[in-house]
Amino acid sequence: MADRGQELWIIGTGGHTRVVLDLARACGHRVAGFIEPAAGAASPGFLWDLPVLAGLGALRDLGAVRVAVAIGDNRLRRETTDEAADAGAVVETLVHPGALPEASASVGQGAQVCIGAILCAGCEIGEGAIVNSGAIVEHECRVGAFAHVCPGAKLAGRVDVGAGAMIGLGACVIQGVTIGAGAIVGAGSVVLEDVPAGATVVGVPAVVIRGG
Repeated sequence: MADRGQELWIIGTGGHTRVVLDLARACGHRVAGFIEPAAGAASPGFLWDLPVLAGLGALRDLGAVRVAVAIGDNRLRRETTDEAADAGAVVETLVHPGALPEASASVGQGAQVCIGAILCAGCEIGEGAIVNSGAIVEHECRVGAFAHVCPGAKLAGRVDVGAGAMIGLGACVIQGVTIGAGAIVGAGSVVLEDVPAGATVVGVPAVVIRGG
């Protein structure tokens, strides 16, 4: 991670943007402004009194800068991260000082760990993943690249969350379960068995309603 006080640009102007703005500031960064990544987008000028630049092409004009990607959609966050890296930007890892990571937990490049999140012994958070506010990732869990563990979700020990998967608001996953790549666990669901890649599960206990 960069030194505290490093200037940072935030890519994205949608719903996750304010979360990342406060997260970056809590981590000690000076936020310079925002970049709206949509191709051909017109710049709205300012957002929360900070300048907004239009298009990822702005990164090449800025030179080698540090960025945080404020996009909740897992696929778009991955694509935007790749484009930012291709443009020479460094995608910053953000761990809120109000999160509780054990010393043996690891957090990948560009991941975001929000306020109140708990990362227990030996867990691994992949590149570009989000562990949102108040989520609990128990011992030896693996959260794949560009996955999203939503606010208040709980992963028991040795859960494996595949790349690009989403664990919905307040969902619970019991120990040893595998959530396949790109799968979606609905809000409030309780997952008792493995979820196939690309499937959507909901309910208590969770059942497949789409894909898989």
